[in-house]
Amino acid sequence: MAMSWFEFVVLALATFRFSYMLAQEDGPWGVFGRVRHLAGANDSALGNGRPKPLAGKVVSCALCNSVYVATGFYALFAIFPQSLPFFVILALSGAASLAYLAVKRP
Repeated sequence: MAMSWFEFVVLALATFRFSYMLAQEDGPWGVFGRVRHLAGANDSALGNGRPKPLAGKVVSCALCNSVYVATGFYALFAIFPQSLPFFVILALSGAASLAYLAVKRP
């Protein structure tokens, strides 16, 4: 499927935003926090004696989960091109998040 530059940038920013939310934020109604908890992202060898499961490692790392998020977003867009407005909303939020992270003081 051919993709325009606009669509590529929108999907890239949407992927960033969703991946960052999944790894770092609780999200609406705490849904991403619950996903991380169910995946075992809070487990650690130091805390409870169990190693962190692979799923927990993936969801707690934005760079790691972005591969899976991008794959899902591309598949969704390829099957349902009319879903672009959903991705535009995430992309706008992603651009705002990047701007915030760029100027945020440590």
